[in-house]
Amino acid sequence: PHEAEDSPVAGFELVVDFVAGTRAVQLVDTSSNTVLATQAVSTNPPVISDVALQGASNPVSGIVTLSWNASDPDGDSLTFDIFYSRDNGATFQPVQMNATGNSTQIDTAMLGGSGSAILRVVASDGVNTAEAASAPFTMANKAPEPYILLPENNLHIHYGQLVNFNAMAFDVQDGLVGEGGFVWKDDTGNTVGSGPLISLDALPVGENVITLEVTNSVGETATTTVTVFVDDD
Repeated sequence: PHEAEDSPVAGFELVVDFVAGTRAVQLVDTSSNTVLATQAVSTNPPVISDVALQGASNPVSGIVTLSWNASDPDGDSLTFDIFYSRDNGATFQPVQMNATGNSTQIDTAMLGGSGSAILRVVASDGVNTAEAASAPFTMANKAPEPYILLPENNLHIHYGQLVNFNAMAFDVQDGLVGEGGFVWKDDTGNTVGSGPLISLDALPVGENVITLEVTNSVGETATTTVTVFVDDD
């Protein structure tokens, strides 16, 4: 037998024109003319409607239930792909693939805020598809997620030693938060720098808790801290 690394498995996809009247799609190994897989093509596409959030808050947040009504005239089993739009349907991002049944739960934590959000459900019988979308709704804005990369927490330094502070912040609305969204503060709340990278060489002796405050483009703010100990020697 071959070692696992000698028999790699890889996915692939190919887009082809659909010919009217097609009744089956086959994957064929042309070297041996062996049929590897067959997908029957039924006559009728699925039917889907009434896509709606159930009992969600306004604005929408947390884990929510999305429901729909769907059927297939040929009796085929259906799967459902769910997509989210922040711009009233101009663009969509995938949320869940291959859901089953007539409802699913969605964690909205990673879905960016919007005043014109839409959820779209695409029903598939394996080949034929149909889709329907919810009415527009308001998705709650999300705060950024700041990370202090340097210095390491509880760093010990000598008085007067230069310390570099470096940070980044991710945001589901903006992607990476821009440089103007970073503010650094000391224990007393005074601003000691701005931007993702600053350097300090006059921290007082003792424990110093430096707070990073990050604000994104929709005005949501989050903070994180790092502690630096300055030794008097």
